[in-house]
Amino acid sequence: MKTSLKLTSIFCALLLSIFSCFSFGNGSGATKIESSPESVVQHFYADYLAAWNDPDVGHGLEKSQSAIDSFTTKHLQKLKSEDDSGADFFTNVQDICPEWVNEISTNVSSLDKDKAVIELMLGHSESESKYKINLVRAKGKWLIDSVLFVSNATGHCNDN
Repeated sequence: MKTSLKLTSIFCALLLSIFSCFSFGNGSGATKIESSPESVVQHFYADYLAAWNDPDVGHGLEKSQSAIDSFTTKHLQKLKSEDDSGADFFTNVQDICPEWVNEISTNVSSLDKDKAVIELMLGHSESESKYKINLVRAKGKWLIDSVLFVSNATGHCNDN
């Protein structure tokens, strides 16, 4: 009876250790996101635009700030704080198109060890806006360092 209990305990401990390896891996989900410049841009804009669409304004502001803190450099955060253009700093518009949160596409324009340029497209057809996103690698993480508005189709959102 004691041998069976010991074997059961060993088996459970083994299963727990295997589960831990697959569940927690060797890093957090954020580390995996931050290992690719395209992934950083996609996740930042998904989180940032979802925050804009949050009906609870206070909660949306918290989510927006969390995305900024997680995916941008201190340099870019300083530039944003000094911006008084009246347009949103990361989209160059006053009103975000709701469909943008589900219509984010990226292409790598250039990539080297510590710098990357990503072409970002938000929306489609009449609501499409394009941006050039510069990223830098700091302490092993890709962070957005500048956002350059390139063009928009019409300035109007699509009727969904």
